Amino acid sequence: SICGVVAAAVERTGHRRVALAGGTFANVRLNQKILELDGVDEIFIHPHMGDGGVALGSALDVTAREIGLAPTAISEAYWGNAATEEEILATLRQFPVDYERLDDPAEAIGDALVARQVIGLFNGRMEYGPRALGHRTILAEPTDPTMMHWLNSRLDRTEFMPFAPIILEEDAPKYFENFEAGRLPARFMTVCFDVSDYGKKMAPGIVHKDGTARPQTVNETDNAYIYRALSAYKRKSGLSLGINTSFNKHEEPIVCHPRDAVQELIRGSVDILFLENYRVTPKTV
Repeated sequence: SICGVVAAAVERTGHRRVALAGGTFANVRLNQKILELDGVDEIFIHPHMGDGGVALGSALDVTAREIGLAPTAISEAYWGNAATEEEILATLRQFPVDYERLDDPAEAIGDALVARQVIGLFNGRMEYGPRALGHRTILAEPTDPTMMHWLNSRLDRTEFMPFAPIILEEDAPKYFENFEAGRLPARFMTVCFDVSDYGKKMAPGIVHKDGTARPQTVNETDNAYIYRALSAYKRKSGLSLGINTSFNKHEEPIVCHPRDAVQELIRGSVDILFLENYRVTPKTV
């Protein structure tokens, strides 16, 4: 088994911190089992654990071999495209939507979560890798245990697509068992944890049927936009997390440009859209 291979490597080398890459490690349950092996103190999974990460891995390997520069820890993976203010405004003027520019959308996002609206988030540079990490994300409140069913239906997805919690990093140990050992991969939603009794009570909507969840943690340095939004929600509700799923319908690409996000709002995938600092809703007649 994969766990047997890792356990043997740990025993042979004496190294207790394990780095993983490749499509096999898109399996977050497997990653959890590796994390729980005797002799493993900490794991890290490359944020783009599929074929798309091979190019970066090759570049890092050549860099290490040619100039002796060892890779350093990755703290964030927002390396894709961003939208300009001009592009956003041009898009908003083309579609039947109402919009308002806010100085800081955090409070409005918190209010929308309290109101149990399904929220589209489009901010900053797009995520590198297969996970939506708060920049091209659908966000929902975490207390409704039926939400996974009806939101999957709304997005034309199957029941086999569980959603993931997105949570303030400092509060994650209250919700997830053995969190410290997986703190770094949790920033990229690449490992799952058993949900604590507190987490099951406070946020039943995040819990998969096997009692686990695959969280993304956010901090003020690397994820300022969503961190401020979840902090506002915590002040309003006492909960420091939401449900996060990728901003797309089933078998369609994740939204990449403002036009894509606005079209999903109009199609009804989300109730409200936060496009950078713009709060956007379908135009009322």
